[in-house]
Amino acid sequence: VGSEMCIRDRCTLGGNTALTYNLDMTVDQGGVSCAAGGITTENTWCVSYDLSAGETAGSEFQLNCVDFGFTNGGNELNGAIQVYLDQEGGVPVAPGVDLELLGSRELLFVGTPGTVLVTAQFDPPICVPADSQLVIALDLPASDTGFASFAGNAAGSDGPTYIFSESCGLVEFANLADIGFPDSHWVVEIKGDLGCGGEPTDCPADFN
Repeated sequence: VGSEMCIRDRCTLGGNTALTYNLDMTVDQGGVSCAAGGITTENTWCVSYDLSAGETAGSEFQLNCVDFGFTNGGNELNGAIQVYLDQEGGVPVAPGVDLELLGSRELLFVGTPGTVLVTAQFDPPICVPADSQLVIALDLPASDTGFASFAGNAAGSDGPTYIFSESCGLVEFANLADIGFPDSHWVVEIKGDLGCGGEPTDCPADFN
């Protein structure tokens, strides 16, 4: 896939289902990053969705787009939204340990004043198996100048935000609340369809 930075209304694939754990989709604060001297090192953040619960239970999920909060006060960065299948469920550990890569959307992140809501679109969409533990991650390399991070709010979330950064000694995903940041929540919403190909997998046949 090519590199592109999109705005929120560029999700042309849409979908019949939108999922988020955030209580508010406002992006009004920068996130937590590993940094040295105010310049961010490499960082990965993620949220985890249990697709075996609620309206997605028992159905494949076709992932079309990911809307997410972001901020970058430094140089351009070639990052990516990574989509993983958590093979063990529960708290994500690390890529290559319990996380299997399903797809990736490379993005060029330019310097931005303040916080923005960005859209990563997957075309073709990613088909996620039914009842999966789906992990959405934002992966950024080290900056040359400035501070880059996710963006979110303190309004609360029904699911935690995790951070991974080997340069800070975080060799497994850590819950931000567990390392002293209980009021920092990455804003993320995924959009897609129940059933891959846009058709529900459990739609009964019509023999009439």
